[in-house]
Parts: sequence; structure tokens; C-alpha cells
Amino acid sequence: MRTIKRRHGDALAIFLAMFGLVSLLGFLYCLLAWLGWQSSPFDTPWYPAFYGAWFGIAAICTYALWQWKKWGAYLLAATALLVAIIDLLQGSATWEGILLGMIIAYSFFMLLRPEWEWFD
Repeated sequence: MRTIKRRHGDALAIFLAMFGLVSLLGFLYCLLAWLGWQSSPFDTPWYPAFYGAWFGIAAICTYALWQWKKWGAYLLAATALLVAIIDLLQGSATWEGILLGMIIAYSFFMLLRPEWEWFD
């Protein structure tokens, strides 16, 4: 019996590659800021660790989505919502940032939707 090889669509593959790269670079930047080796725009000392954890989880979720795992999408959505709520409660969220996050989430949803049946 012949198995069907799954392949990500071009747009989703590009999106995952870019999102994974940005997540890794964000994790590295926050790690260096947390260690004090990089200047930090954060006004509280726990923000670099918090955002570093968020970027690390986002990178792991991106890899999981690349490997066709649904839990990557669920965990990414949950952590993104958590980050947005904490930013709103801290007063550091801007309307532009919220709008950008909603546009990225909607784009991501639209790219995943046609291929969702292939995910485990």
C-alpha cells in the first residue's frame, strides 16, 4: 500500500519558516537581555524572561506545526492569549500591537485551515 506524503502549502511553509526564525531571534534577544549582555527596552526586570519564554514556546510550537502536530496550534494560541492578557493588565499593550497580533493570528488561521485535516 502506498502512503501519501504530506507537504505544506507554499504560503504556510514560508509563514512557518519566518515565524520560526523570528521566534528564535526573539528568544535569543530576550535571553541576552535577561543575562544583562544586551540592552533591554523592558521596564520591569521579569519581562525579558517572560518574553523569552513566550518566544521559546512559539519556536517549539512552530516546529510542532511543521511536524503536523495540532497541539502546536493550540499551545501557540493559548500562550499568545496569555501574553496579550498580561500586556493588557500591565498597561503595556498598544492598539497597534493588538491589531497586528489579530492580523497575524487571522492570517495564520487562514493558512492552516485548508490543511488542518492533515494534522495529527
